[in-house]
Amino acid sequence: MLMSIPGALKALQRPAQFKELGCVVSIAGPDMLSHATPVRTVPALALEQLPNGNALPYADLYGIPDVPTIFRGTYRYRGFSAIMQDCVALGLLSTASLPPNVDIKQWSQLLELVLHDNNPTDKQLGQHTTAFFAWIGDQVPTQDAKTYLQAFANVLEQRLSMDAEDRDLVVLTHAVEVDIGDGAVEVHSASLMGYVRIACPGQERESA
Repeated sequence: MLMSIPGALKALQRPAQFKELGCVVSIAGPDMLSHATPVRTVPALALEQLPNGNALPYADLYGIPDVPTIFRGTYRYRGFSAIMQDCVALGLLSTASLPPNVDIKQWSQLLELVLHDNNPTDKQLGQHTTAFFAWIGDQVPTQDAKTYLQAFANVLEQRLSMDAEDRDLVVLTHAVEVDIGDGAVEVHSASLMGYVRIACPGQERESA
């Protein structure tokens, strides 16, 4: 696992700003996951993108302060945001402390707690979320976590840990659209898609 699970979960509720057709768009952290949009950047992959942090300073950084549109995003597999929205609604990404009078040692107990507190129906959760929770399994330990977020992160870290034969995928794209007059637009783009294989002790990490 190359990323910090707690950090990635916290980032899902971080506010964002970008500029679109001359207007500054601000998204509050709690609303972030509802702004996922499907993209076809890599036709072979079903991806969606989320706004990522504050894109506005990059206009000055790149020397284009008057640019009408500037956006910085992050890719996820399509459906990710809908599942995470359900997790947020259940309180799994909350930094609040777990109740001291409840024994939470494994995923099934954590899930039972948040379902009891929020009483959602299967329809409210969504089919993919229900399938995701089932995929996690019942007995993944929460490892003595003190908060909901840390317990959920500990569970995910174990279920998403990479084996020696697994590869991590990195997708990066840049696109610049230039108005060259008379309604014509020139597009300059660059893309990177690479795989990284985790290394066993004593070996260097492989990339492709």
